[in-house]
Amino acid sequence: SGRLGYSYSWWTKQYSISSMFFAGGWGGQQIMVLPEVNTVVIYTGGNYVTYRPTLKILEEYIIPKIE
Repeated sequence: SGRLGYSYSWWTKQYSISSMFFAGGWGGQQIMVLPEVNTVVIYTGGNYVTYRPTLKILEEYIIPKIE
């Protein structure tokens, strides 16, 4: 998968299907925007004690369904 970057309070990442920009909050909340495939993925969690790999979930389950 692509390289991570940071700009204007948003993280950026490049995938083969689309560029992506995303922002995260405490407890696992994230918004991920993949404009080239008209997709927005939102995580609204309350996970304050353990790590949940939101990028891994996106890469293993969501992107393959879009491709």
